[in-house]
Amino acid sequence: MSHVNQVMRAELGYLRHSRLAAVAAVALVAIVIVSAFTSAAFVSSEAAERAHHQEEADTAFLSQPDRHPHRMVHYGHYVYRVPPPLAVVDSGVDAYTGTSIFLEGHRQNTATFAEVRETSSLTRFGLMTPAFSLQVLVPLLLIIAGYACVVRERRSGTLLQLLTHGATSREILLGKFSALGVLALMAFLPLALVAVFVVLQDGWLAPTTMLLGYAAYLVLWTAFIVAVSVQAKTAGGALVLLLGAWLASVVAMPRIATEVATFAAPAPSHVETDLAVHAELRKLGDSHNASDPNFQSFRAQILAQYDVDTVEELPVNYRGLVAFEGEREMTDVLNAFAEEKMAVEQAQSEVAARFSLLSPTLALRRLSMIIAGTDLENHHRFLRAAEEHRFAFVQGLNKVHIEKLSYADDTNRNIDENSSDRARVSAENWAVLPEFDFRPPPAGDRFQRAMPSVIVLFLWLGLALGYFFGSARRVATA
Repeated sequence: MSHVNQVMRAELGYLRHSRLAAVAAVALVAIVIVSAFTSAAFVSSEAAERAHHQEEADTAFLSQPDRHPHRMVHYGHYVYRVPPPLAVVDSGVDAYTGTSIFLEGHRQNTATFAEVRETSSLTRFGLMTPAFSLQVLVPLLLIIAGYACVVRERRSGTLLQLLTHGATSREILLGKFSALGVLALMAFLPLALVAVFVVLQDGWLAPTTMLLGYAAYLVLWTAFIVAVSVQAKTAGGALVLLLGAWLASVVAMPRIATEVATFAAPAPSHVETDLAVHAELRKLGDSHNASDPNFQSFRAQILAQYDVDTVEELPVNYRGLVAFEGEREMTDVLNAFAEEKMAVEQAQSEVAARFSLLSPTLALRRLSMIIAGTDLENHHRFLRAAEEHRFAFVQGLNKVHIEKLSYADDTNRNIDENSSDRARVSAENWAVLPEFDFRPPPAGDRFQRAMPSVIVLFLWLGLALGYFFGSARRVATA
């Protein structure tokens, strides 16, 4: 039996008999397994529920009775974002940004029903994902299990015995690394099993990339823990140093990155944005009022286009034309503000991403969210897709208003009940509602966007392995 195997077996035996290490190992495996099962059950339930709600929303819209077409513009419609397959591993920003948007004419509403706002903090902790477990908790438990793996042997004198029996410093380190790696592997296996099932829905590229990222992260922590145990004079010193590194990388640096990003790319408040939006919209006029002075030039253009003198002579409904033009102008303004807000959010995200050079946890977190399709950019894609959907069905209804309802009936709809009935169009026209089918970008696109984070994470892995093998020289002398 090689010296590496002997050292590994001896260390695993110690971990099995050490109460603290055994508890850490059991907790490590239990946390990852429980998080994988609860996350899978939650995402599966959410996917089914949102698909059901989308079907209900579509049915409710299409089953409306004969109405004035502009009533349907204000009746509105809901769209839901079904979670991508790898949200089982990493829910990313989805828990904070909302899963549903109410779409209606003249407005761009924000996403609602975010998990973080809709549940208690205790519930959210119960629904922790494998990503959270592996990024945050597993390194901590590995530290608890392995912080004294080498310094303990030196203090007890067994390290010298191993060296005198022919084991080299590198073999001892590799044995310790392998023993701690077994625990890391036990935490990694549930993620691998989840990835196997995801392959059936999302192909092999995205799950494989995610697995490699998490494997690199666990390897670098394992190597770092063993190396620190070599360098430390005492077990207590090793524990303090490792806990300090964990706090800096996992707890402090993400918070610092967020604060710096907010300072570097400040965003206007919600109130400031609303005031600016309303100020711009007031300049456009009221598209509900066909006589609004802001539409005089549009009126002249339409009369010239159809070569008539009055709107009553038009072969189409002028009020519908005003609604169509007003919605187009209003949407241009709303989209400009929305894009400006998303640009600021993306700038903040890019600033925070630079801190990956100071924390492997941030590099893995970004890689994981991008590959899972739950990052900020994918949320922005959802907002744009929802807005395209909103504009399509609202303008579809405005076209019905233009073509299927006469100007006379539209103008006189409030005279009496019969006039109101004549201002309704057939419910068959509600079929202008397109199907909303939002999916994450192709795996190849996600892989390309994740490459900077992959490179940074593997640079961290290289540094950790360099530190690990470099520490072999101090096994006998430290």
